[in-house]
Amino acid sequence: MNASRLERALWTVASLLVLLGVALLRTAPDAAAASAPIVLGPAPALPTADSLLDALAESVEENLFRPERAGFDASKTPAPPALGRPLPASRPQLTLRGLVGGPPWDLLIEGIPGRDGAAVLRVGQTVNGYRVRAVRRDTVIVAGPDTTWKLTLRRQ
Repeated sequence: MNASRLERALWTVASLLVLLGVALLRTAPDAAAASAPIVLGPAPALPTADSLLDALAESVEENLFRPERAGFDASKTPAPPALGRPLPASRPQLTLRGLVGGPPWDLLIEGIPGRDGAAVLRVGQTVNGYRVRAVRRDTVIVAGPDTTWKLTLRRQ
């Protein structure tokens, strides 16, 4: 197919699309004629200054938060839902048990909450909110939810 035939075909398709758009616009209902009339009801009565002062005096006299208010029992109120995962009651005792391999190093870390025994981790991995940030010769930096540990490999 040469360039002139392709150009004529494209112009034909564009012309047909324009004609189709014009036909659709002519058959579309008029938006103003199709909408139903809006009927407004009577305006609500505005409070008067006297009614506002009476309501204020009543709310001051009737303390809504008094302990002896009928129907309120603090022991029966449900606890608010926990946001996210709860933090451990005490900080865990993390221990670096070993460095295995070579770059990248595999680490053996004990004491991570929710894990039994030692966890095998690498730099950048996260387990239960505890992330291995860096490894140096015999030291590992672990970041937890509320603190950062610098763990040192103990020589025997």
